[in-house]
Amino acid sequence: SVISAASAMGILIPPCINMIIMGELMSVSVAALFFAGFLPAAVLALGILILIFFQARKYNFPSEKRATLREMLSAIKGAMIPLGLMVIIFGGILGGIFTPTEAGAVAVLYALMTGTVIYRTITLRKLWDALVETGVTTGIIMFLMATAALLSFMLSVEQMPQLVLDATRATSDAPWFFLVVSCLVFIFIGSVLEGVPALMIFVPIFLPVVEGFGIDLLHYGIVVISAVGIGLFVPPAGVGLVVACTVGNISMDSVIGRLIPFILVLFAGLALITFLPDIATIVPRLLKL
Repeated sequence: SVISAASAMGILIPPCINMIIMGELMSVSVAALFFAGFLPAAVLALGILILIFFQARKYNFPSEKRATLREMLSAIKGAMIPLGLMVIIFGGILGGIFTPTEAGAVAVLYALMTGTVIYRTITLRKLWDALVETGVTTGIIMFLMATAALLSFMLSVEQMPQLVLDATRATSDAPWFFLVVSCLVFIFIGSVLEGVPALMIFVPIFLPVVEGFGIDLLHYGIVVISAVGIGLFVPPAGVGLVVACTVGNISMDSVIGRLIPFILVLFAGLALITFLPDIATIVPRLLKL
C-alpha cells in the first residue's frame, strides 16, 4: 500500500515521461511542467507521511536505530554519482543548454558511461537487451501516437470538444466544475489504461474546452497528471496496483483494505491541487519559466 501510494505521488516528480507527453500535447514548456510538479508532489507526500505516522503509532510498527551523521554522509557520498544524473537533466534544461529530448540523450550517455566504466554492471548482453526493449517500447509509443492522432482528428471533425464544452456549461459554467469532471475522467481512464495512452487520446479532446474556460494550461496539466497517477492504483482495475501486487507476490484482496486510507489521502491532496492553482504554478512563475 505504501509503495502504491508513493508511486501514485511519484508521477509528479520529474523527469517524468507523462510531463514530456503533456508538454507536447498542450504546447507548454516541459521545463515549466517539471518544476510545477514539485510542490504538488510535496503536498501528496506530506499527506502520505502523516498517515504513515499515525498508522505506525496505532499498529506499533517496529522501529530502527537512527542513522548517525557519519552514516548519512557516507550514504550521500555513495549516491553522488547516480544523483549527478538529476543535476545534468535539471541543470541542462533550466540553464537552456539543451532541450528535454536532448537531456534524455545526455542522460542515457551518462548512465551508460557510469554503468560500464565506473560500476561495471552493464555488459554487452545487458546493453543489447536494453536496446531491443527500447526499440519495442518506441514502436508501441509511435503506434499509439498515430492512433491517438487519428482519433483526435475524427473527434474534432465531429465537434466533440464543443459538445463536451456545451454539456459541461449546461450543468455548470464554473471552471472548477470542469476540473472536477476532468479529475474523475482521468482517474477512471488511468485505472483502465496506462498513463501515456490516456493522455494522448483524451487531452487533445479536452484541450479546446480548457482554453474555452480560460484555465491555466500549466495548472491543468499537473491536475491531469496527478489524476492519472492516482488512477493507476485505484482498485480493482488499477494497472499499477496489479503490478505492485504481482511484484510483491500478494493478493489484491489483502491489499485493498490497507490501501483505501492512502487513496483517500491522495484524493484530498488532488482536491487541494485542483482548487489551489498556485500550488502548481508558483514555482515556474518564480523561475520565470
